Amino acid sequence: TESKAASEAERAAAVEAGRMDTWRRLKETFCFLYDVSCLGANSFRPELDGEAFRSCTRVRWLHARTRAHIWNTCRPVTNDEYFESEASRGGIDKTAYDEDKSEKDKPLV
Repeated sequence: TESKAASEAERAAAVEAGRMDTWRRLKETFCFLYDVSCLGANSFRPELDGEAFRSCTRVRWLHARTRAHIWNTCRPVTNDEYFESEASRGGIDKTAYDEDKSEKDKPLV
């Protein structure tokens, strides 16, 4: 019972953290939309240190940081790694795939 109550508390905390993260992201999006649509054309001029220009630059930086994080943490899976993981779960048999492939490569006579 104690571990069940702890896991429920952890789940509730995760839900609340998710709500706060969603709210923060929505707030950032609305601030960006306000900056680029309500402050006028001069706010896009970098030499005037315009708010819209700074807001666009910040969004571009956030997206670049996210892409870099994804690029650094995710790597493509090779065919051998895929077949090994599937074989360990009782899925695809690589030898059957190789045999099927070799049949397709044979010339038609």
